[in-house]
Amino acid sequence: MPVQISAFSRGRQQKQGSVRQPPASPAADTAQERIAYVIPPPALVRAAEGGRPLMRPATADPPVPVATIAAPADATAGQPYQVAAVGPNSRPPEDIYEPRREAELRTLVAEVVSAEAPLSLSLLVKRVAPFYGIARTSPRITARLQAVVDGSAKQRGQMLWRLDQDPSTYPGFRVAGADARRDPSEIAVEEIANAAAFALRTNVAMPYDDLVKQTARTLGFGRTGERVAERMGEGIQLLVASGRARREGERIATVHV
Repeated sequence: MPVQISAFSRGRQQKQGSVRQPPASPAADTAQERIAYVIPPPALVRAAEGGRPLMRPATADPPVPVATIAAPADATAGQPYQVAAVGPNSRPPEDIYEPRREAELRTLVAEVVSAEAPLSLSLLVKRVAPFYGIARTSPRITARLQAVVDGSAKQRGQMLWRLDQDPSTYPGFRVAGADARRDPSEIAVEEIANAAAFALRTNVAMPYDDLVKQTARTLGFGRTGERVAERMGEGIQLLVASGRARREGERIATVHV
């Protein structure tokens, strides 16, 4: 089950000077959940330990609350998918296009990428739009975020990765609960390939159709419809192409290195 991240109240309802900083105790450093309050310039200040993003208030502007996630201890096993909690309706819709608010938008985008990468551009739009009270996304909003994501993420096709992530060596996958369900197209094929490899660990070899279904279940899908099966197949194809598995007729088998 994913770790639940409680929703934040609207940033503009907080009083100036009352921004809470994350606890500096060892217990806080080992917690699954770290909270960062994203604030317009100055830019992001990184914590000394663990590289977790923290923000230091320096202006009277209301903070932008976003949750950041600690890196998994064992990235080869499935980890709960944790959603960056962005406070809704903190800015009016037109502010997403305002040049004077661009620094805030860039910071917000960087924090969502930090928490959820790899993620698709479309999923980034879904996370950021509610902050501006936008219920329905549009190509214009997508283009706006595409324009500001540069520098805070690297992009492969429609997928966004943190700057410290290498898609070719990414080892993990996330298991989404009902509150964090992703569309199949919003999952990186590298993540799907890792889930398929995990499914093969105990089975060694499986019929292709069975592996498709098992991979989908591993990622949290209850049903394997046509779109889910197609996307799982792309991940399995990458797994084979990478040399970590091989085809044996209608079966997929693990390659032991």
